[in-house]
Amino acid sequence: MKFLIVAGHEGTTGAVSGKLIEEVLTEQLAEKIAKVLRDQGHEATEPDFNLYDVVDTKMDYIKGFDYVLEVHFNAFNGTATGTEIFVANGITGIAVEKSIMQRMKKWFRLRDPDGVKTAAFKTITHLQKKGALLEVCFIDSKSDMATYLSNVDKIAKDIAYGILEGFGLPIKDLTPKQNPLKPSEDLAPDGKLFQVAIGAYTFRKNAEEEMAK
Repeated sequence: MKFLIVAGHEGTTGAVSGKLIEEVLTEQLAEKIAKVLRDQGHEATEPDFNLYDVVDTKMDYIKGFDYVLEVHFNAFNGTATGTEIFVANGITGIAVEKSIMQRMKKWFRLRDPDGVKTAAFKTITHLQKKGALLEVCFIDSKSDMATYLSNVDKIAKDIAYGILEGFGLPIKDLTPKQNPLKPSEDLAPDGKLFQVAIGAYTFRKNAEEEMAK
């Protein structure tokens, strides 16, 4: 499948909390999500445009993707926490968004019973069923950001896997395979050792030649 993973507030800074800048965080996270999707064998693009600015003019390009996810970080005077995802008003059949929230809830509290909400945001109104806007967590919440910054790669993977699961797509195990020892085949029984004798020789030279073989 083809996915467009959009960094919210591209070129516009977005929310700021101390040294944390939403635009920077969304760019990093969008690329990580896209990479996971590519590693899973799909086409995934993290564009260099602000979706809000081009959603009217680039719809032909955007419609070429099977699903569009725009990532953001919320803010509310440091007093709110949690994660949520928005789809356009009137949208039903939100399996992908529910799947993303099922994975996100192990990191952050859901800001709705299932974390999925509807809104009249411009971008998702244009996208309709083909996309959603994810508020990962609150940039001005110390607890949210401590969790996020310590687990960003795992969170990116969970978001990507949530998308795939929502579409009913398989997730490949990309963990390098190991070849563990099989005691019955590779270890001598009862702590004993296998011994190898090269041989016995009158001349050192002959012994060394045999040992080199």
